[in-house]
Amino acid sequence: METQSLTKYKSITLWYKKKMGLSAANKFVQSINDVVVLLEQNPHLGKEEPELKAYKRNYRSFVEHRNHKIIYYIEKDTINIADIWPNSQNPKDIDKRLK
Repeated sequence: METQSLTKYKSITLWYKKKMGLSAANKFVQSINDVVVLLEQNPHLGKEEPELKAYKRNYRSFVEHRNHKIIYYIEKDTINIADIWPNSQNPKDIDKRLK
C-alpha cells in the first residue's frame, strides 16, 4: 500500500519532469534523498510543526527547498515522512492533509 507521502513525492517528481524537465526532476529527487539522510543522522533537526501540536505524534518539519518542506515524525528511532508540503500553501491547512 502506497503512503500519502510517497504518492505526493511521485506526483511532485512527475510535475517537475513534465514542466521543468528531467534535470529538475532529478534535482528534486536528490534533494529529498539528501534531506532524508540528514534527518536519519539528526532526527530532531527539523522544528516542531506549530500547526500540528494538537496531534498525538510530535510532527516536525524541515524546509527541503524554498518550494517544499518535509513533514515527519519520529517513532521508535524511525523517521516517518508524513507529507511533502508545498510552501505556497497556507500553513494553517497542513492538518487537513494529515487527517
